[in-house]
Amino acid sequence: MSLYEAYINVVPSMLSKQLATVKTDAEKQAVKNLQQRVPKETIRPGSAPAVKMAEKDAPSDLEAIIKASIRSAGLSAA
Repeated sequence: MSLYEAYINVVPSMLSKQLATVKTDAEKQAVKNLQQRVPKETIRPGSAPAVKMAEKDAPSDLEAIIKASIRSAGLSAA
């Protein structure tokens, strides 16, 4: 067997195994990074965070709750 034939028999398979390992490691790292992200408190990017009210200050009727929600979102409650 020549040196070229030995190289062809060994190196490509070794390189493909290394590439698969690197790809798997990169995918695991990407998943880990995505899982560590802190979720945003708001669903509207760029908006001010909603003001949380204490239970004693919270409005009791539905209309007051809706108005408070609209105000906290920065919209007019007309």
